[in-house]
Amino acid sequence: MKKLLFILLLISFSSKSQYNNLFIESRNIYFEKIYKLDSVSQENIKSNLISAIPKIKDITNIQEHSTFITAKLNRTHIDYKKYGGKFFSTAAFLNHPFFCDILVEWKDGRYRVTATNMFFNEDGLGKMNTSDLLLSENGEEINKKKLAIEAGKYIENYLSDLFKIKVSGKGW
Repeated sequence: MKKLLFILLLISFSSKSQYNNLFIESRNIYFEKIYKLDSVSQENIKSNLISAIPKIKDITNIQEHSTFITAKLNRTHIDYKKYGGKFFSTAAFLNHPFFCDILVEWKDGRYRVTATNMFFNEDGLGKMNTSDLLLSENGEEINKKKLAIEAGKYIENYLSDLFKIKVSGKGW
């Protein structure tokens, strides 16, 4: 009986989310990461984000507000090779242009990046919604297929690295 309970306990731990920064809400998958910048004021974070975000590759439609920035990531390519992916053993949709809506919010000592409405699109193939590609058929849990899990990790790592603001002198 103890062995059976132990096995059931292991199974429940293994079914936890495969991702750190991809979440499911209302059958849609979104990216959200909080970047911590200890001892940095809200104003310093804001000014550095305002200067750094326009320099991010493939970012467009940047709109600055008092406590947040919105933007769009257009026609970027997920660099899965940087994270160990190979051309023939990686989900084919990762070779197509990636799009998403970006929201960046900040407070003292941290900022949060949220990417929603994520999809791949290619002329002739149409729009491939990331939620349809990474979630199970019922849309309430992560697809357990290896290719889908790996693709989600590549997307997660790419977005995490893309919005990591480098600390430079003068208060940073």
